[in-house]
Amino acid sequence: LLGSMKGSYDDADLGDVTPAGTCKENGCGEGTDAGRPNSVPICPVVANNSGLVFNTLGGGGLFVLDSTKTPMTIVGAYGSDKVYGAGVCGTQVSDRVYLTSGASASPAGATQSMFALYAFDPALYTGSEYEENMPEPILVFDDETGT
Repeated sequence: LLGSMKGSYDDADLGDVTPAGTCKENGCGEGTDAGRPNSVPICPVVANNSGLVFNTLGGGGLFVLDSTKTPMTIVGAYGSDKVYGAGVCGTQVSDRVYLTSGASASPAGATQSMFALYAFDPALYTGSEYEENMPEPILVFDDETGT
């Protein structure tokens, strides 16, 4: 099976730094580490009617993206000290987006498992200028008995 793609990456943001000047993933060398040791996307949750995507990251943290922009733009970013890793589930109920964090499927899950539930208000992400880890996520539930 052979195929080809056409297009341009001229408008793509392929840099290592967020609009707030922090590394998208720790160790980028251009910005400040923000507590994102592995920024592989885990669970995208699209907020109702706003075009925002709340995407948990493998090593912990979260990017809030404006999907109405080309390329998508980061409008909120959190490190692993605010949003734990391995979040795999989320939905919007009323005016809040709810996301989980959980147990790693890797061998690390044996000693680093936890469960937490966070709530975010999509109305608070209004532009491309933002402060890292703000607005503060609402910690709805935190299982402090994890490994």
